Amino acid sequence: MKVAVLGSGAWGSALAVVSAKSGNDVLLWSYDGLVSDFDGVKDITITRYADVATAYSVWLIATPAEFFRETIRKFAPFYNNQTVIICTKGIEPKTHKFMSEILAEELPNCKNFGILSGPQFPAEAADGIPTSSTIRGNEIVIKAGTDALNKMELVPTDDIIGAQICGVGKNAVALLMGYMSVMAAGENERARILTKRGGEVAQFGINTKKSVVILLNHRQAKNSADHGAQVIKVYY
Repeated sequence: MKVAVLGSGAWGSALAVVSAKSGNDVLLWSYDGLVSDFDGVKDITITRYADVATAYSVWLIATPAEFFRETIRKFAPFYNNQTVIICTKGIEPKTHKFMSEILAEELPNCKNFGILSGPQFPAEAADGIPTSSTIRGNEIVIKAGTDALNKMELVPTDDIIGAQICGVGKNAVALLMGYMSVMAAGENERARILTKRGGEVAQFGINTKKSVVILLNHRQAKNSADHGAQVIKVYY
């Protein structure tokens, strides 16, 4: 299978490595030509040109949420009925729209799209350490995702919106935990807030309990409690 990964940050680079190890012909698109330094990434075709992606049957989009719309607009002229899997978490800052809503606006002829929702630490995924995720979409999307990333355990579901709510919600809880760390809250209080607020978010999807636990207890995480700590230090 020919798989194009759009976005070469830590998560995009890791997905490209995983897909290559899964036996696929992988293209990694980089806005600035830079990629994360994972073993195997330099053996992957890397490009700064969007038109090359038209020859690839599956697109994994892993750009930051704030650049998602811009990226879709860049690749829209080269869309050729590819299956699109959104690997970006978050909402658009100005419009507060989910990535699936932006995709529908900017690429309305894309009918086979879905969501990959984790979380995973990119470095561990790239190294082949066992991990799981959820793949959300129709049968075509689930098949494409499973083939593109067959070195990962993917749990199928059809809840597109729930997956995106979870991605936003667990980040909010992580920021709250960072705030509590700076305010010297004890572990008892952190556990209470994690259980209460994490449980609220978890009502929206099966991946969220794992997301909240992993993101709040490990400093590798991009959206870890450290971010909340940095935010609150600005004001105190």
